[in-house]
Amino acid sequence: MPQNRFLLILCLPLILMYQCHKGAPNKPDSAGCWTPQNNGLLCLQIRDIAIDINDSKQIWVATAQGIYKSSNGSQSWAEKNIGLTKLDITDIEIVPPDGRIILAGSWGGGIFMSDNRGESWMPMNNGLDDPRVFMIRATYEANPSYYAATETGLYKWTSHLGKWEKLLIPGAGGPTTCIAIQKNNSNEIYAGVKYTGIFKSIDGGVSWERKDNGLPWSTEGAFATPTAIHIDPINDQLLIMTAGWSGLYISANAGTSWEKASALPGGYELKCLAICPSEPENIFIGTTSGVLWSKDDGNSWEVLNDGLTNLDVRALAIDPKDPRIIYAGTMGGGVFKYVKE
Repeated sequence: MPQNRFLLILCLPLILMYQCHKGAPNKPDSAGCWTPQNNGLLCLQIRDIAIDINDSKQIWVATAQGIYKSSNGSQSWAEKNIGLTKLDITDIEIVPPDGRIILAGSWGGGIFMSDNRGESWMPMNNGLDDPRVFMIRATYEANPSYYAATETGLYKWTSHLGKWEKLLIPGAGGPTTCIAIQKNNSNEIYAGVKYTGIFKSIDGGVSWERKDNGLPWSTEGAFATPTAIHIDPINDQLLIMTAGWSGLYISANAGTSWEKASALPGGYELKCLAICPSEPENIFIGTTSGVLWSKDDGNSWEVLNDGLTNLDVRALAIDPKDPRIIYAGTMGGGVFKYVKE
């Protein structure tokens, strides 16, 4: 969620078919207001946004009709679909350290890999039994492993095997919907499972322990769907998780127990989460009713919807070079940009 995943905590995609429309021209950036950034976008159903940690002008978006890239900080977009056999893209992962390798998850086509910064793609499905992918994450190491969350469980790719292997998570009773990996210890992984809760592994996925003390799964079942998990890059004991209609949950002890963020207003379906490591007190949440922003570690919240012409927000990303800039991806309105005053 790679270094850039501290900035991008990607969302649980809504797997629905929408009609796509050509994006309208951009409007000038205006501090304190969202502005559309859709010049060149032929599909406005945005599932994910990924920004290159080394060059924040390089931005990729996953849409219901393929992958688009901007090389000028969202001023314009170009299709990058060469080699894709399925265009219903759900997630994009830029692999550190240099961003040359990029992974893309799809709904129905499995996983695609690019080794030329997204100029072309090739299938990467050896051993992957389920082509319905929610999310992909890479470990923070020179020779990374990859994890893929799918409709039927969690898979792991290691270079020495050259294939995906399904990981057994005892007690997991539904789709794996989100993943988080500890930066300083690539063996420490969290997996969010629909209907069931949060699971943690400290040995690279060999064994797992359920971590749901204080979470709503036992009473709310299907309504409690984990949509994003954030590990604080400085204090790895601090976890933040969004859980759909059930709210925002915080753990101060690496998942041993959780507390609900009571200050968050009710009535929102939480879909995605973005926190900048240089300003960790600022928390942004994407919902089906717009964006919520806390400036004080979640103690108070405000609605941040001025300029959003579509409130169904499924992706959030913070510029790694300039944390004043936030991008939002919507299911129908394309990409929006916000510059903090």
